[in-house]
Amino acid sequence: MGDSWLSKVPFLEKYPRMYINSTTMKAKLGEVGKWNEKSWEWKLQWRKDWFEWEKVQISNLMYELGEYTLGKGKEDEWEWKDYNTPSGCY
Repeated sequence: MGDSWLSKVPFLEKYPRMYINSTTMKAKLGEVGKWNEKSWEWKLQWRKDWFEWEKVQISNLMYELGEYTLGKGKEDEWEWKDYNTPSGCY
């Protein structure tokens, strides 16, 4: 599987072609982007150029990533989630 940090469905399952063509499969969030002034800029890297139909998936992925706000100066960390409990966390 993969880890799900924005929704119940991991990006690995939602965007499998993007995953297999990523050069940073095992990277932490802080390794796939950078801060510009006060906002985070994603810098995803790919093994190949995309077909036109794949570019729609890339746009969808980037839209979803843009919906999430990273905390500047905050370390990457793991948090186990259980969507079946009221709090959503263990």
